[in-house]
Amino acid sequence: MLPVNRGIQRTTSDQVVPPTTTDHLLSEDERLNAVRDREAVEALGRELDRRLMRQAMYPIYYDAARKQVAAGVSHEAIRAELNIRLADIEDEFDASVAREAYEDALADRPQPLDAESNS
Repeated sequence: MLPVNRGIQRTTSDQVVPPTTTDHLLSEDERLNAVRDREAVEALGRELDRRLMRQAMYPIYYDAARKQVAAGVSHEAIRAELNIRLADIEDEFDASVAREAYEDALADRPQPLDAESNS
């Protein structure tokens, strides 16, 4: 069995070589531009996430509503069920996608082309 020295604490790599940043090498203008660029890229990422989520979920909601209509369920009953389901959806954007898909299906409007590509 190897002896253990309990009197010395082990060091981590962060303690030996602390995390560094290159911000101090940038001018104030470059630093502000970097912040703006980072925020723009993050906003673009959020927008792409929303679009992809809509493209994925809209056809699912639309098809569910069309199946209920085809089964003879009344529009009022479908809307009532949708309202119950929407109460469980926390994200307002997700709820708006579901609401839009159901209303389009109930109004017998075709799916938008961007939503049809995933179905």
